[in-house]
Amino acid sequence: MDEQAGYRIPLDLQGFFQHGRFEAVPLNESITSNLHLLLITAYEEFDFDADYGCDLWEHEFSAQHISAVWVDRMAENIKRTIERYERRLLNVEVKVEMSQAEFAQKQDGQVARRLKRKLHVQLTARLASTNEPFRFVDSILLAPFSLD
Repeated sequence: MDEQAGYRIPLDLQGFFQHGRFEAVPLNESITSNLHLLLITAYEEFDFDADYGCDLWEHEFSAQHISAVWVDRMAENIKRTIERYERRLLNVEVKVEMSQAEFAQKQDGQVARRLKRKLHVQLTARLASTNEPFRFVDSILLAPFSLD
C-alpha cells in the first residue's frame, strides 16, 4: 500500500483471506473513517487500547444543561484525541456545537415526538504528507429526550 492510501473501515476479513490483502482507499477517506470511529467509540470499547475513543460518551447523560464550558471542553478533548490517534493530520482545529433534532414516530395511530441532542463537529487540519488542507464535518445524535 502506498503512503497516499489507507484501509477501508471496517476491515473486510473475508476479502483478506480470499485475496491476501485489505481493500485500500484514498488517504482522505481513510482519515475520515478513523475520525468518525474515534468520535463514536467510548473508552474501553477497543480491547487493544482502552484510551482509544472520545470523552463524549463519559458525559452523554450527565449534563442536563449543555453550557459553553462543556462545549469548549468537548472540543478540546476531541482535538487532543485526534492529535494522539490520527497522526496523518497536523495543525488540528476543532469546533463543536450542540443543537437538538426532533423525530416523529408513529405508535398505535398516534405520533410521538422525540428530541435528541445533536453534536456537530467541524475539524480543519493539514495532511502531514502533503500539507494540503483537510476538512471533516460530522454530527452525532446523543441522549434521547421525549416530548408528548
